[in-house]
Amino acid sequence: MKSVLPYEIIVRSYQGDPEAVRAVLHHYARYIRFFSNVNGHFNADIENEIIQTLIESLFKFLLDSIPAAPLESRSRLKD
Repeated sequence: MKSVLPYEIIVRSYQGDPEAVRAVLHHYARYIRFFSNVNGHFNADIENEIIQTLIESLFKFLLDSIPAAPLESRSRLKD
């Protein structure tokens, strides 16, 4: 995985935005699938456990500060 998950998506998922949570799950889907294999066989229970743990950890994520406006809006405010 070479791309970085945008900070705005992390913030929105922390705030409970369902689309942002889906974006996080999609971003990590390959990792989730890889670590859901036990002895070379896919295990749906493990996959669900990983997804549940990831979603729970999104709401525990420590952010120094949550931007009041989206990143694009902040750059326009400076001009």
